[in-house]
Amino acid sequence: MRRNGDGWRRWLVALVALLALLVAGCGSAGATGGGATSGTGGGGASSAKTLPCDGSSGASVGTPSATLRNTDASHAATAPVGAVVEFRLDGQHVWTLGTVKPNGALTPVGAQAALEQGDCVWDFQVAQAGDAVITFTGTALCQPNLMCPAYAMLASFTIHGV
Repeated sequence: MRRNGDGWRRWLVALVALLALLVAGCGSAGATGGGATSGTGGGGASSAKTLPCDGSSGASVGTPSATLRNTDASHAATAPVGAVVEFRLDGQHVWTLGTVKPNGALTPVGAQAALEQGDCVWDFQVAQAGDAVITFTGTALCQPNLMCPAYAMLASFTIHGV
């Protein structure tokens, strides 16, 4: 004779099995995106990210008119056309530039995915009046050959060009 409580046990067993499969798969796939990779080259070395960004600093463009961080409560700023806006994203994740909409609204200048004082930095010049939306994606910052969580974050910023 079956009791009514047997159904939840089946669900629990299925959930535990699914979680075990997910955890086992986390360490096998390398992250993708704009971070530095590490590994021994050749063979089956993992390519986990060890740096949050691997771009470069360009010629200094002076002091930015606005600096926005992924931790800001408001991801918006107003800046005049020709001004430089700096994006500083925490070095606790691997960051990559997503999109800039509309095309041509912001022009890359200076630092582009540069690691500066523990942050990933991008500098853009406001090229036209109106609203521009720029997005970045963040993923787990992992040590080589160790298990790594699989997640993605989106940081979206609005620049009001005047």
